[in-house]
Amino acid sequence: MVLSVMTVPTSVTSSSPSTELDDEVQAADQVPNPPGIRSVSAETGYPTPSPSLNIEVWGPVKQPSPSRRAAVNVWKERTTSFFDGLPRSEDQWRKKRQGVSLLHETDILSVVDHLTTGRLSDNSSLTGHTAAPDLQGALEAFAQKVGSNLLKVAGFYHASRFLSFIFIATCSVALYEGHPICLVNTAQRKFLTATRGNCRKGDNRLAKDRSAVLWLLREMQIQFRRGLRHRAFELFLLESKEIDFYTQCPKESDQHSIFTNLIPLCETPNKIPPAEIQASLPFWIPFFGKLHVGDQWSYSTI
Repeated sequence: MVLSVMTVPTSVTSSSPSTELDDEVQAADQVPNPPGIRSVSAETGYPTPSPSLNIEVWGPVKQPSPSRRAAVNVWKERTTSFFDGLPRSEDQWRKKRQGVSLLHETDILSVVDHLTTGRLSDNSSLTGHTAAPDLQGALEAFAQKVGSNLLKVAGFYHASRFLSFIFIATCSVALYEGHPICLVNTAQRKFLTATRGNCRKGDNRLAKDRSAVLWLLREMQIQFRRGLRHRAFELFLLESKEIDFYTQCPKESDQHSIFTNLIPLCETPNKIPPAEIQASLPFWIPFFGKLHVGDQWSYSTI
């Protein structure tokens, strides 16, 4: 399993908010701990095999040792604007969603349509175990489409930025499934060239981009367990940070714990989001990855 698939909330139904909220609370007790991320290869940016799967359990803040305080200050300075912009009240959540067209059902469907544009299955006849040249052509077409969207599609900038995470995650799955790393890097450079006009990133920097998306998925899972539920995924769409931002986020467990706890929970008495239409389709990256690859890889593989 590449991107650590987890259970997400089911669709919002017509049941009363109080009944659904009780069901949500009960479901929270049944959600398994999110899978831990294994050690990451410096060469590929992809988790290396291990004899057992570690379980990531969210816990209280761990204070860094004195020798690491300087490093903590560095990432805190780099992420100040991110935390300053996070919604902390229900009114702020409403305004954030309104600002990126995620407030109503029709808005959500429009964003979903945008996130599924340029699918690999649209660019190639991917029927499972497609040969490397055809898969590469599909990846490069996907890269070009995502890059062009960031520059040209008005009104969907946040969704286009989120789509770039889906693209990088797809590259990670392709690498894990045996696609040559040189071809994966070529696809990533094509995406960066489409967005920036050129790409000067070396192989190590491209590997860091893949690692950053895996870090982001892990953080989504942790925030889900903390109580943000579907908002744990949506939050990173609303904030619309470039992939380079997530390469700067803390990777050491004690520093990562501080980062995690700086993200505010909901204002509701039980800290769990209220029943809302946004829960009907959580923005979980592996789900959208499967929509893009069609029959090329199974959902369990992703």
